[in-house]
Amino acid sequence: MSGPHSLSAPFWVAEQATLVNDYQYLEFQAMDNPLGESEREHLRALSSTARITPSSFAADYQWEAFKGNPRSLVAHWFDLHLHVSSRGTRTLMVRLPRRLVDRARLDRFLREVRIVDVWTARDNLVVDIRDDGEEGSSLPFENCSTILPALAPLRGDLAAGDWRAFYLLWLVAVERGWLGDEAVEPLPGIGPLNGPLETMTRLFGIDADFVRAALERPEGSTERVAAAGRRVVAAIPHEEQAALLCRLLDDEPHVAAEVRNRLAAAVSSAMGDSLNRCRSAGQIRERAETLRVERESADAKRLVAERCRRLREAQRERKTRLDVARRRGVLAWREAEREINRCNAAAYDWAVDMLLDLKTVAEEDGETLGFVERLNGLCERHAGKKLFVARLWELNV
Repeated sequence: MSGPHSLSAPFWVAEQATLVNDYQYLEFQAMDNPLGESEREHLRALSSTARITPSSFAADYQWEAFKGNPRSLVAHWFDLHLHVSSRGTRTLMVRLPRRLVDRARLDRFLREVRIVDVWTARDNLVVDIRDDGEEGSSLPFENCSTILPALAPLRGDLAAGDWRAFYLLWLVAVERGWLGDEAVEPLPGIGPLNGPLETMTRLFGIDADFVRAALERPEGSTERVAAAGRRVVAAIPHEEQAALLCRLLDDEPHVAAEVRNRLAAAVSSAMGDSLNRCRSAGQIRERAETLRVERESADAKRLVAERCRRLREAQRERKTRLDVARRRGVLAWREAEREINRCNAAAYDWAVDMLLDLKTVAEEDGETLGFVERLNGLCERHAGKKLFVARLWELNV
């Protein structure tokens, strides 16, 4: 075997497919170049039930494994790949043009992230994220077909230099203890999450308290980045600016992303020592723990408040019931006996509840003896109804 696929079989076919007993969902998306008829025929050979279009392949499995080789399919045809399973596996592959990715900068984000493998495929770079999770864990979404469309904008953002998705992966390394306290965050926080980033945190189960800590940018970081950006733009020669505009007018692929990526790298370089104001992994851990304690305390207070509200509501309902039983008096006794005569479990339950209310009213009004006399008479008349009598004994009426 040489490279990402077998020489003895077509590259899109996996070497071995074994039977499995779990649910799996796989999806691929081609964003830059649509699939031709020949490619779609090859994909159909992998699955007779898959949903195949010129830009996508999606299939789910319960008792068998996918016959294809995902890495090879991404290397040759697709820009995005998702795989989730009920055994806990979460896989996301993102293919990016190599010319848009600064490997040195990428290494700052992903060097210690053990769930990420970065590999090359001709003119592309593939960020391969795989987290096996815990066996038996539930799928992160009710409808798995919604996941990859929600994540798709991440690719454009990454190509354009918005690497907050990589920051989230770095945050996984912080959360799981793969980084020491002295490690410095690769960005000065990540600011508000957009929809794709929120989907990513949910897919990989990134701790919400760590994410909240990361959202808190260090004081003044936004202003420093904006100021550095203005300096970088102002320093671009007019001839180069004109050339970039011409490339945009010619609809050259990825030119906008290339410009944004270049500016992001230049801004990072221009900030220089100011990056040292970024927080350390230890500071983020401490802040996440503080946020966790605050959240749990707030949750506990809300729980107590809710219990108190329900208790007050139950007390109001009980008082209303007792007032009704007190006003109805003899009529309440007659209604209870009428229900007993229906001779079914639901009627017995209703009658016993009414008798309990009448007992409470009698105790509050100092008329317990009268209640006992009425109850004894009722029991004598219905002594043959064993289920009803048993209910009275259970509730100690």
